[in-house]
Amino acid sequence: MNDTETLKYEMLLRVDQHCSVDQAGDFDAKTRAGALAQTVHNVIPQLNEQIGMQAAARRLAQSSTESKDAARQLLRALLEQIRDTARSMDADAPGTRALFKLTSRTDETLIAAARAFQTNAQPLEAEFIRNELPADFLARLQQYLDAFEQARAAQSTHIAQQVAATTAIRTLLATGMRAVKQLHPIVRNKYRTDLAKLAAWKSVSNIESGSKRKTKTKPATPPAHS
Repeated sequence: MNDTETLKYEMLLRVDQHCSVDQAGDFDAKTRAGALAQTVHNVIPQLNEQIGMQAAARRLAQSSTESKDAARQLLRALLEQIRDTARSMDADAPGTRALFKLTSRTDETLIAAARAFQTNAQPLEAEFIRNELPADFLARLQQYLDAFEQARAAQSTHIAQQVAATTAIRTLLATGMRAVKQLHPIVRNKYRTDLAKLAAWKSVSNIESGSKRKTKTKPATPPAHS
């Protein structure tokens, strides 16, 4: 969650504590105030679940990104080795170089290049090995390609999970905030003759916006006179 969402979440926790525990007698379930307080109460465990899912998905996305980067490096290094070897083979077999081009660095073009290299290298396998590529270079190419695609798919899945959790958190926060907004006039009416309870409500339902906090600045030091 970002800072604003965290502030909203913390406020909903305070409101829930106020309505469900501290002043539970003032929020009877049969009243509209009680129903709105229940809405806030119901949102809390759902928020906690989604916050946990968001954090877990973020960690997994980071891990899969690191795995993908490592797999990408292995795959590209082997493709470059094959390309460079093909260039040296071109003198004896003109046109070989053109079969093994490696240009763009996007994931999609890297995968496409790997598949093209597989297809084009198979009939030339013996010649590549004669030029000192490892005997299992085609098997390695398949292995590295599989690892890269799997890590890429995992990254995409975890990012999607993180986005879904973030969307759910924002929806739940909006539901809770709407209930608190509807509670404001009701609570003011309820506590119109009880200033202590009204002050307590204002305190728990207040959102301290980090963007509006005043920061103290040191007064400018006047220039020294010579």
